[in-house]
Amino acid sequence: MLLALSAPGARLAHQTHLATGEVHISGDLVAYRLRVSGHDLAVALGVETDLVTPVPAAVFESRRATLEHYLAARLAVTSGDAPCVADSPLLDDADQPEDLVLVLRYHCPEAVARLSIHYDLFFDLDPGHRSVGRVLLRGGDEPFVFDHSHRRLDVDVRAAR
Repeated sequence: MLLALSAPGARLAHQTHLATGEVHISGDLVAYRLRVSGHDLAVALGVETDLVTPVPAAVFESRRATLEHYLAARLAVTSGDAPCVADSPLLDDADQPEDLVLVLRYHCPEAVARLSIHYDLFFDLDPGHRSVGRVLLRGGDEPFVFDHSHRRLDVDVRAAR
């Protein structure tokens, strides 16, 4: 199995699990709590895995620079037309072996009125990947689905108040 993962093109053959997320907005802060398969993230970062044994959080911590680069290249949050700046992600592995939770915090230049999220995680591994979730707003939740053909979410935060 490990040889198969290291073979050319093996990353493209990995079938990913459904990712789920919740997005909270508070003033100029966007918090995205994203639940992913630890194995999916390991494969995305080039970490050897047998796809069964849990991947300890320490492995991801040891590859923090690679993790941050992967997230920055494939996940973007903007407020209006201005990019929001990401903090270093926090990792919660309490739900291992199934899931790893990434706690992502973005600081925007001003209070968020129009939120956009561009999601491109895991599509390099599996074009059939999907992520579902909701943006929690005062006027009600805004559900979303990211898939190969829908990679951007736009929410008018003002209209939901």
